[in-house]
Amino acid sequence: MSCSKALIQICLLCSVLVLMACKPKPVTVATPAIRPEVAEIVAQANARMRESHLYAWKQAESLYQKAYALAPAKEIQSDLMLARFLTLVRQIDEDIPCPEAETLIRELGTGDAYQRNLGIMAEWILNGRKVGQLKLNAPIFRGQDPALESYINLLLFEATPRFDAFSSQSPQPTAQESPLFLYLNTAKLTSIDSAEFERRYPQFAEGYACLADHYYQKKQYRKALSFYEKAVDLIPEYINALVGLGNLNFYILEDYARAMRYYDTAIKRDTSSAAALFGKSLVLQQLEEYSESNALLDRMLSGRLARHRWIEGVPDAQYYQGEGHYLKAYNHYLMNDPVKAREYVDIAAKFLPDAAEIRYLSGLLYYESKNMEPARRDFLHVTQMGNYNCNAQMNLGFIYEQFKETYGTQPLPGDKEPAAKKSLQYFVAAAGCMEAVSGSLSYQIKNLNTLDLDPKEIAALKVRLEQKLTDVRSSSATNIGKITSRVSASSEPEKDVFLKHLQDILTRLRST
Repeated sequence: MSCSKALIQICLLCSVLVLMACKPKPVTVATPAIRPEVAEIVAQANARMRESHLYAWKQAESLYQKAYALAPAKEIQSDLMLARFLTLVRQIDEDIPCPEAETLIRELGTGDAYQRNLGIMAEWILNGRKVGQLKLNAPIFRGQDPALESYINLLLFEATPRFDAFSSQSPQPTAQESPLFLYLNTAKLTSIDSAEFERRYPQFAEGYACLADHYYQKKQYRKALSFYEKAVDLIPEYINALVGLGNLNFYILEDYARAMRYYDTAIKRDTSSAAALFGKSLVLQQLEEYSESNALLDRMLSGRLARHRWIEGVPDAQYYQGEGHYLKAYNHYLMNDPVKAREYVDIAAKFLPDAAEIRYLSGLLYYESKNMEPARRDFLHVTQMGNYNCNAQMNLGFIYEQFKETYGTQPLPGDKEPAAKKSLQYFVAAAGCMEAVSGSLSYQIKNLNTLDLDPKEIAALKVRLEQKLTDVRSSSATNIGKITSRVSASSEPEKDVFLKHLQDILTRLRST
């Protein structure tokens, strides 16, 4: 379960009701005595179970297995199966590889009524919590641990809202502070001070991963890095945390070599991870290894994309289909293959029709093939979205300059001004955009020390950004020079005003 999963909101809205757990009277059954050394192992496992998070459950599972090998008692086997169930469900929700899922579900299906219910639950969760009630065998749960029963009922809320089956017993308030319930209450979890969280929950890997995501969004990068790393230290196959480290290094630190290492590690742990495969393909593109990037994208697109997540407001499968095909299109464009680029960008647009980068590449391909009207529509769409794309505005200037021969003093359909004037407006807007991009980068460099990063990371990032700023200023000066030449040749009466704007922008760019 990611921190943004819809189940969390349902649970929070209905917390008073669903925290009640059924508690039938336990039946006392005489059991054979267990040897002291086995009892000690079981006691250790029970203690780990009460810690109520993935790392502890995995430790408890190992201890129960050891105890069961020494004394194959039914009670130990039952506790072992519960630990395996809890571990499996948490791994599914956290997108951690769980190759043992089908095996465990089959084993639970051969157990008593309680274990069969757990098996039905696990299968439902594995299949994406598809809407619909489950047919569970009574009794639903045993009354040994009210807090754990309430947690399981919360997991089942979407499928079996059987409020009449719940007793009036609720967990003690202190139980709601355990990782069982914090896991389902993102707002409460992220409100805990980071130092206090580490003190109280030193092995709560899921909490670390959730807080790392939270700190990433809050631009508290040092905490995000630290908490992602703690999650991976506890659970080495924690794909979400590994991808988080890769993303932070790729997007924030622009350290492509280190980002590659994290994505590679994630792929080794889970060869089907769409997020890791996509991240590595982005790095390969930055390294100009376009064919290798496309090969990885093919692997991603042919795999399992739907993991029941939402990314940037769309289902994950739709997101990766759109972005994956766009990245393939862009790679082909960079490899001078406009035919393949057009094929893939059109596919991408079907999945993400309003994505600015997809519409821009589509417009660019139309423009370079001299198909000006669809190019104009795509570029206009990009600018109307408020996207900071200077090239879209510059290309619109060139397109309108060509259209002035056809339309003369008449505006194009949908415009209020003639093409010649629109051309000048877009040229100046493009130059202003270039100056703004340069200024934004310059401001970012001057304020790097305010970032929540290690001083060494800041120094390395400063070098990369200064080189980027040099490249931006150089390319901007070249483009503004081209624009100035076109405006100088214009017959529009206001061209001198536009030329002055362009010259002022160019002077400012060169003086910084």
